Amino acid sequence: MISAAIQFNSQFPVGVVIAVAGALLLFFGWLEWKREARFLVARWMALLIATLSLMAFVLRPSYSTHAGSEGVIVLTPGYNPSTADSLTKIYPQSHVLITPDVTGNGSGQQLEHLNQLLEYRDQIRFVLGTGLPAYVLPDSGFYFLQGQLPKGITRLQVPPRIVANRKVTFYGEWIGEATNLTLIGPEGRIDSVAVKPGAFQLSFTPQQPGKFLYELEAEGKSEMLPLEIQPPQPLDVLILQDYPSAEIRYLKIF
Repeated sequence: MISAAIQFNSQFPVGVVIAVAGALLLFFGWLEWKREARFLVARWMALLIATLSLMAFVLRPSYSTHAGSEGVIVLTPGYNPSTADSLTKIYPQSHVLITPDVTGNGSGQQLEHLNQLLEYRDQIRFVLGTGLPAYVLPDSGFYFLQGQLPKGITRLQVPPRIVANRKVTFYGEWIGEATNLTLIGPEGRIDSVAVKPGAFQLSFTPQQPGKFLYELEAEGKSEMLPLEIQPPQPLDVLILQDYPSAEIRYLKIF
């Protein structure tokens, strides 16, 4: 169940603002009546609109919605539908929110973006599925019911800078049945490792700089991995000596 309310964000007491606005409305309305000009009703209407606009500017009203006392249930990717159904039966007055990355026809309010959860942050009681970022979660008072994790590579750490002729190692995490994971480059198969649920690593040494498309292959499926190989940076050597020698001359030529 959702309750709605109008809130005022004024620096002045609401009663004082209404009283002052009412007094001004009566005063200027009396002045308009004393003028004995045409279109008195129209001028009174314009005065009323101006007074209401001034009140809205000072009071700064806002319309807020809040979930009922049984809180909010948030559905994220990988949630268990039967668990969600059980919770809605136990807490029929709860409000169900579905994150934007959830596909399907779940029963609840589909959010357009994750930041909308900030409006309900203190009312979240259950989070189902893979979870939420920390910034939208309450500090305490909620339950996390983890769903089924997706199969495959769930994490892959690629070095920010890859240099030609230097060994590169990828670190990742595999979820699913044990299988072989193969790294394929432009020159063919580069590295292969037997993976099981948990961490893994792949290594190779790129031979030349440029932009290339690599592939990660497992269980007959492949995923493209674009990489940019940087050229090695030549080093400048500074040699300090008391007097020149044949060895240094030869080294400079080399």
